[in-house]
Amino acid sequence: MCKYNIGCGKDIRGDMINVDQRDWKGVDKIMNLREWDLPENSADYILASQILEHFFPGDDLRQVMHNIWKTLKVGGRLEAFVPNANKSIYTFLPDHLSYWTTIFVWALVDTTEYQSGNFQFAVESIEELDDRHGQKGNCDIHFILRKL
Repeated sequence: MCKYNIGCGKDIRGDMINVDQRDWKGVDKIMNLREWDLPENSADYILASQILEHFFPGDDLRQVMHNIWKTLKVGGRLEAFVPNANKSIYTFLPDHLSYWTTIFVWALVDTTEYQSGNFQFAVESIEELDDRHGQKGNCDIHFILRKL
């Protein structure tokens, strides 16, 4: 089973291929997510924890989501954690370029803009997490999408 941890930073996972733009200890592949070069139809699972908010919500995010879709096998899953724009104190950091809510996740997979051609996901789950890791104000949206 092929699993990627994209934009992993220092969150290295032993059972995954850890991908980041920096050469942190434990990173398996150095790659800028805007210059994607992971093999198509290679992944059963992609983890994107605290990375998708670093992309503008238009073409920038659309391109990253399309690349994730291309990399996943049919039925493969994207699991993501993003700051909840309605609750998280981390939402408005200077390098956060998109603001996530549960409605934004639904729009991401339900609107024609993101469902062009074969670029389609189904929502498996969306949930709001409060005080993640016991940190007050560290509130995330956790979602899982499946490639159709």
